[in-house]
Amino acid sequence: MAIGHFLGATLPARPIAFAGAIAFLLFAVWAWREGAAGDDKPANPPHPRFALLTVVSSFVLAELSDKTTLATVTLASDHDWVGVWVGSTLGMILADGLAIGAGLLLHQRLPEQLLHVLAGLLFLLFGLWMLFDGAFGWRSVAIGVTAAVAIVAAAGVTAQTLRRRRNASALATRSAQPG
Repeated sequence: MAIGHFLGATLPARPIAFAGAIAFLLFAVWAWREGAAGDDKPANPPHPRFALLTVVSSFVLAELSDKTTLATVTLASDHDWVGVWVGSTLGMILADGLAIGAGLLLHQRLPEQLLHVLAGLLFLLFGLWMLFDGAFGWRSVAIGVTAAVAIVAAAGVTAQTLRRRRNASALATRSAQPG
């Protein structure tokens, strides 16, 4: 908490937002490539050091520009810092626990390739938002670009789903016909 506040207070906001945007865009490419591999079972097990690097760098970059960190620091300056620290830690554990639970549920119900594509899309949207809004200060462009990407992605997923259903229906019809 102290390191994030010190870096956030010391470093200019736009370079931090730019670095965060680049990191999120790189994570988007990484997740997209993982999903594009097409296999639900990776040939080589993933390396835990890359997972740790992803989590730590995402966390640090997100905390540097997070308004809740600023709120926590502000509360700690006016109230008992131990209580604020315990409360913010419990809140973070609760939020992370919900995210982990949702991730496990999604992982059981959706193919891994789709999860990689969705993760890549989310990283892309966050990266574009941080780039245009945080780094350049162009909120209206950020809204337009992220909305356009989200709409195109939703249309692509819908088209892909309809195509798969149509192909499955045609295959079922052909296999049901005698002869």
